[in-house]
Amino acid sequence: MITFTINNINSFNLGQNHIMVGALVYGSDVTAINPMSDKANLIQEIQSKLIQPRDGTRTDKALETIRLQMVNLPSTRSRVAIIITDGESYDKVQTEIQANLAKQQGMLIAVFGIDMKPGSDGFNELNKIASSPDLVFLFDTFNSLITNITMIKNILCQVITPTTTTSTSAPATTTLKTDPIVTDPLCEGCVIVDGHAYVRHDSDCSKFYHCYLTHDTNGDEIMVAKEENCAAKTFWSQEHKTCVTWENMVCPNPLNKCFGQGDGTLMPYLGCETYWMCQGGIPLPMACSNNRIFDANTLQCIPDPGTTNCFSPTLQTCNFEEDPTDSSKYFVKQQAQDGSVIMIHQTCASGTLYDQSKCSCSTHDTNIVILPTGCQALVEQGQNGVFTFKQTSDLIYGINSNALVDFQTDPDAMKLTPDGHIIMYRLANYDFQQAFAVSFKLQLSASSPSGLQQILINCIYPDTATALIDTPSISIQVGKSPTGDYTFFSQLQTTDGMQIITVSVTSSTSAYVDVTMAYDGNVFVLNVDGQESSIALTGSILKGPTFALGRPLTKPTSNGIQYLDGSIKNLKIYDCIAQEIKDKLTAM
Repeated sequence: MITFTINNINSFNLGQNHIMVGALVYGSDVTAINPMSDKANLIQEIQSKLIQPRDGTRTDKALETIRLQMVNLPSTRSRVAIIITDGESYDKVQTEIQANLAKQQGMLIAVFGIDMKPGSDGFNELNKIASSPDLVFLFDTFNSLITNITMIKNILCQVITPTTTTSTSAPATTTLKTDPIVTDPLCEGCVIVDGHAYVRHDSDCSKFYHCYLTHDTNGDEIMVAKEENCAAKTFWSQEHKTCVTWENMVCPNPLNKCFGQGDGTLMPYLGCETYWMCQGGIPLPMACSNNRIFDANTLQCIPDPGTTNCFSPTLQTCNFEEDPTDSSKYFVKQQAQDGSVIMIHQTCASGTLYDQSKCSCSTHDTNIVILPTGCQALVEQGQNGVFTFKQTSDLIYGINSNALVDFQTDPDAMKLTPDGHIIMYRLANYDFQQAFAVSFKLQLSASSPSGLQQILINCIYPDTATALIDTPSISIQVGKSPTGDYTFFSQLQTTDGMQIITVSVTSSTSAYVDVTMAYDGNVFVLNVDGQESSIALTGSILKGPTFALGRPLTKPTSNGIQYLDGSIKNLKIYDCIAQEIKDKLTAM
């Protein structure tokens, strides 16, 4: 949708006397860019700030944001809002109220509905939002919308009435951009460097487009787009302009192979170590644990027989070549019009090195000693449901229901009720190697039942799952006795084995307990309110296909592990051992 939006913007002549354009994405919250008349700045803002949300449909918040953005625009300007949605709004009453307020302010609203049938509740809601029935447009899929690249332009041209003046100057009109270079629509809006640009794929995060200048048969200069594949276990990062491991990027594309598929649907990905899991219509890239591969026939991770070349699909078309003088760089080979080969120098994303065997920047060089610069939290819990990632950006996470996770009663805490949980997508398949730590404060609710409850886990399955493909390598559970005492169970699995340690404390539901779990490659430790247990353990932590708080591995049964019924605050997750962690532990 980002490419689709930019392509539409490029079809207009933006300027103070022409068109101003704003953009937003919305889920549970809204991320918005105010209307701008500078096309280059607008496209840059869209590419850097708009990331597809993973949960919620707060159409009322989106309409309110648009309405407030436009309220102060000059009265001589037409106000048009284009709403694109594939689901019914979370709050239908507020959505209708905000739509009516916007229309009362003179705003014209057109609505594009994806996979909504005439007569359905979703379709009826679209008609209440739109300014008139003839401004409701239905599409079977996002792809069918994207192929209508000129549709939004045509709608705007029909509804915008050019303003005229009494001066001798010509009336202001809406004109279209004429580009002397014929450009593939996929490349429009690209930042071209030395005739080349790289753009995220419009429907698959495992691919990207390479845009470059060439000439057609008439000798006219054109820009074309070539689809490329990332190597196995890597995904395209528009920020880094290269393929990176999953923990270093967010997959924003709503167009994907999971559209219309049920939660838990599995399908193979390029190579043999990774697979896609559909969750909420979004493909989550997963990786089998160490020394296992994904079997496309059984749709399970199985022991690696050692005879499979996981990277052969990429190597057959690899047009990259290593830089023999710098392992953090590589060359892109491109054939010129005269048949000669041009070598374009590229730099790998931070933290990765180029590996010719994988045709990708995906390998960490274990021979390089990286001097410590201080250990900072990888994920840190803030107020009102905000989590930060690497102290630089908000962490994108999924929440199964706003009604089941409460961030408002105590702004510093996350209160989970039975069935409530969140999923930290950024930590899926994260490679903690030989260092992991987590600290938090926990309080079980007064009505919390006796038995085991899941606090944290890095592997879960949908309620419909009939078979378990992998098991968690990181897990923390708490058991509550009939007298109210807590027993914590912590599990860690590495390449050298698995260990489980326990700590029991006397507590009450009126107080939080302080929990710290850590592993440094030599010892595995669990500390609860000063009570500590530890055991020797070595090896690298196995990767887990997801990372969840408050949800057990599978749907709870009467005798199984339950969802967490309690509150968590001051949560911090590390991929190193910080001094504040060491200060809490006697075994480190």
